Amino acid sequence: MDLLIKAIKEDKKRQKKKIILNAALSECPKNVKKALSSNLNNIDAEGKVPLWLEKLNIDDYSYNQLQEMYNEKRDNRANKCCENFNIVEKIACEKLAEVFENDLIRKDDIFVCVQPPTGAIANLISILAFCNFGDKIVSMQLSQGGHLSHGSPLHFVGDNFKVFHYGTDKNGNIDYKKIKDLLKNEKPKLFIAGASSYPKLIDWKKIRALINEYSKETIFMADIAHTAGLVSAGVFPSPFGYADVVTMVGYKTFCGARSAAIFTFNEENNKKVYRKCFPYIMGSPIASLIGAMAVSAENAKKQKFKKIQEDIVRNAKIFENELLANGFKTCFAGTENHIVLLDLKASKLNMSGEEAVNLLEDNNILANKNMLPGDKKNSEATGIRFGFTWTAQKHYSEKDIKKLAQRIVYLLQ
Repeated sequence: MDLLIKAIKEDKKRQKKKIILNAALSECPKNVKKALSSNLNNIDAEGKVPLWLEKLNIDDYSYNQLQEMYNEKRDNRANKCCENFNIVEKIACEKLAEVFENDLIRKDDIFVCVQPPTGAIANLISILAFCNFGDKIVSMQLSQGGHLSHGSPLHFVGDNFKVFHYGTDKNGNIDYKKIKDLLKNEKPKLFIAGASSYPKLIDWKKIRALINEYSKETIFMADIAHTAGLVSAGVFPSPFGYADVVTMVGYKTFCGARSAAIFTFNEENNKKVYRKCFPYIMGSPIASLIGAMAVSAENAKKQKFKKIQEDIVRNAKIFENELLANGFKTCFAGTENHIVLLDLKASKLNMSGEEAVNLLEDNNILANKNMLPGDKKNSEATGIRFGFTWTAQKHYSEKDIKKLAQRIVYLLQ
């Protein structure tokens, strides 16, 4: 145990010492960590929020009123320990709906499942909710910015469904013509938009229009795992009001717990998601994660959070411009979110992605190697993915970001 305690303490020091530019990471706030370490860890909650509570606007009731109703109506969860956790889960769902409502869709029309503990599990549940094995799925190619869980041959989805990929055009924009052709010719059961290493905007409205015109029966799924914080703050386009199902995670730009959520927009699709969530894929949800997601959602409604999201995008733009000014090349140049992709080959840097990130790590800068268009496998990746959530949380100035970019140029040249 001494070794375990030492490792935890040392990692706290590591996180303070390192400059963290991993696009998939953020610093979890203290109030979220408090929920993560709470007595919610002692709860086993197989099942879901009871229907009588699900239909209430929870803000209209006091705690005592809710307990009286529970004593009368109960729930059908297997373990009788959930009279308080039911409230926690309901709050998490309501707060997330509030965060993502917009002019196209109101919170009362947003159905939320907060039980998946990770984004990949949320994606799998969503795919299984709307597809049968062997159905056709269209998603973004991994080397062009997509995600493993969207149907890579290395993933369960790629192994059990017929997956067709789109990518980017010669200008580095999503290839909407390819999307149109795939929808028209393949009539997929599911279309997935969203990326893990693509720095440009996504035109959700255009995708919705293409589906409506060329493949009306296709389910439109948007994965905003990376951009959820940006979307909630209005600094990145929202798929809410266009997609049939949306998945997200609570960390990355959302700056919260390592948890996930699935959004649907009518009762029937919500039921499909919950049927595949439990008992098909999951057992008991992790109650502490759900409590932490509720806190994360409340944080996302604050002006401080919006400022962080604005600074994330600002920092990425400043950083990329400084790289370009020093003769480096970026992939899909002109970042519009939290990601900058350094193209090592185009920058004429004689090193692999693995070698580059190891060199940066030796100098207290953390990033990750990343596949770029043309790369065949991750072990031979020719890119570095930088993300700027952590720098915004740490209040880096424009001067700080420029110095950081110059430091990286110096190290890699």
